[in-house]
Amino acid sequence: MNIRRADLEHAPRWKRGGEAAKGYWGYEDVWMLRWGSVLTVAPEYIRANDVYVVAEGGEITAFRNDR
Repeated sequence: MNIRRADLEHAPRWKRGGEAAKGYWGYEDVWMLRWGSVLTVAPEYIRANDVYVVAEGGEITAFRNDR
């Protein structure tokens, strides 16, 4: 397991991961649309905050924001 600061290119992956997690629990599409902006992580946010990724075997498996 490797923990490191997130790169700006990781922003879209965080949104996809959040959507996948919410989708797993069967939330309706209307809720997914409402949460869209909450699940979005802009590159500017990564640049301005302590955001980390966990990588295992070259694949990112988790994100963490120490805020």
